[in-house]
Amino acid sequence: MLFSENMTMSIDSAKTLQGTITPSLNFQTEKENALTFKNSANINLLIHRDRVVNLLNKFEFSSYGKEVTLSGGYIHGEYRYLLDHAFEVYPYAESQWAGSRGMAFKFSSGLQSRYRLVHSPSTLVFAAAGLFYEYEEWERATPTPHGVKCIQPPHQESPLGECEQQTGRELGTHGHGHPPSNTGHIFQ
Repeated sequence: MLFSENMTMSIDSAKTLQGTITPSLNFQTEKENALTFKNSANINLLIHRDRVVNLLNKFEFSSYGKEVTLSGGYIHGEYRYLLDHAFEVYPYAESQWAGSRGMAFKFSSGLQSRYRLVHSPSTLVFAAAGLFYEYEEWERATPTPHGVKCIQPPHQESPLGECEQQTGRELGTHGHGHPPSNTGHIFQ
């Protein structure tokens, strides 16, 4: 879930529509063609001085030849409703992806509320509460550290066990330099 309070701009009550859209395209011919495209957007639509629709977007794509080296971004939308001068409620929905890290898709939606405790020219402090739902799809499993394998001895009934760093010995309470016994997990 994105913490949108850090990304949204201060709302100017004199402007109905405000924001930025910042695209960037870079193409270079090297040994292979290198392409980078980025886009960021932060748009606020003020409705009747007490409601705001915030739209946030970030997209990044880089390739070198036919290999994609970076693909990721998010889109976030929220509807803020100011119930009191210091209290607001806002439903939101967002989607994220980070293909180069293995996250194919993420969706989150919820309802949040916040109360402004401190409002000064240099400081804002809020108390917040909310409910949300999140769903993720990953393209690959969590990687295991290189060279670590966990072998479970046949006498152990539980298929769940903890794997530690590779030691070449059995981990247990025996002293250093003693030959391993047949208890616990053996790491190779």
